[in-house]
Amino acid sequence: MPDVLSIGEAYLDLISTQSGPTLREASAFKKAAGGVPLKVAVGLARLGVASGFMGRVGDDPFGHFLADSVAAAGVDVSQIGFERKARTGLAFASLTAEGERDVVFFRHPSADLLLSPGHINPSYVKCARVIFYTSMGLNVEPCRSGVLKALVIARDAGMLRVYDANLRMALWGSKSEALYGLHLGLERADVAKLNLGELEFLCGTRDLSKGMEKLWAESFSQGKGMHLLIVTLGAQGCAYRTATDFGQVPGYKVDTVDAGGADAGFLAGLLAELPWPAPPSQLAADLDFQREPVERALRFANAAAALTTTRHGAISALPTRPQVEALL
Repeated sequence: MPDVLSIGEAYLDLISTQSGPTLREASAFKKAAGGVPLKVAVGLARLGVASGFMGRVGDDPFGHFLADSVAAAGVDVSQIGFERKARTGLAFASLTAEGERDVVFFRHPSADLLLSPGHINPSYVKCARVIFYTSMGLNVEPCRSGVLKALVIARDAGMLRVYDANLRMALWGSKSEALYGLHLGLERADVAKLNLGELEFLCGTRDLSKGMEKLWAESFSQGKGMHLLIVTLGAQGCAYRTATDFGQVPGYKVDTVDAGGADAGFLAGLLAELPWPAPPSQLAADLDFQREPVERALRFANAAAALTTTRHGAISALPTRPQVEALL
């Protein structure tokens, strides 16, 4: 059984084999596992953490490729369902000259969006100590209700709920729908991670201190509030806010060739090193996120993210623990 459960989107990445051309110009593509929860599960397995994935893929060659790929990496795939009503989602991606990705999704709907409350196995969810999810799993029904059901189970079991905003504006019908979806995730998070663009989208400012204070205050106005808020800053590292501290942790200078897997690398590193609830006595609500363990986890996450950018392929580039420790 996993210590960390990832839930939500899973799709096939079709990545241009050439660096530089736009998607319109690209002539050949290579397939790879896609979806942040899926990639984070693999990243955790690479770091020696027991991880599992809960979601739907198509009962087609691509869906079975995804399940086989993550299983081979050491992820528990017992909760992957093979959907006959829809195909596995696709994401075509081209690597620009700057190392960023130009992405177009085919998800109308895809199999991962058909994850429903009936697919959620409560006993499996409660075996984990951490659940990880993104806004893409809250995009449309029935997946939204499926993920929300798992989060209720996780909350009641005292699990740590970790959220990645992962805004993909093209997948939302309007700005107001995207704001609603992102806030659905934030309101349920014990730990939330955004990038600077997502902070600006939610708060109307790129000022780290002002934006993070606004989101922190909003989380407490909705209930108990979160333990840790993180904003990633690319090569510059990340900023964080806890109940007692606000700070920044610098990144690591590396030769970047493909930044597409940086988020997954960061999140896997973070989840591998953060304090977890210790069952059966401790609940996530009782965790005390102090500066030293938080900054140690963020240094590890920054190093994992940096290493992920030094190789092509978001999955194949995810580092092992010895590799991260060597960079640290």
